[in-house]
Amino acid sequence: MRVDWVRLPNMFLAAIFLGAGFSALLGQEQMRDIFHAWGYPDWFRATVGFIQATAGGCLLIPRAVPAAAAVLAAIMVGAIVTHLRSGEAAFAGIPILVLAALAYVGVNSWRNRAKA
Repeated sequence: MRVDWVRLPNMFLAAIFLGAGFSALLGQEQMRDIFHAWGYPDWFRATVGFIQATAGGCLLIPRAVPAAAAVLAAIMVGAIVTHLRSGEAAFAGIPILVLAALAYVGVNSWRNRAKA
């Protein structure tokens, strides 16, 4: 079995967003508590979870990667703002790193697609 090292970041990010998305979408207790603590309603948690899971899965489809990365980047900007607004600045570092990884994956995929 051959490992496609170029797509490894896509697979890693897809796993993260599929896991987080389904946890939020299905209403895992911890996710419900976190969203409620931030002041968000259940419908918002479910919507974010659906978007994360859908776009996370799209990171595995080469033609869809730039759009999926852009959608997930918007979600990460929202996560950063949420952490800062909630006085959790120390936790904003995680979505900042994920945002950087999404930018790398999205731009790299866009460049490779333009070359093809």
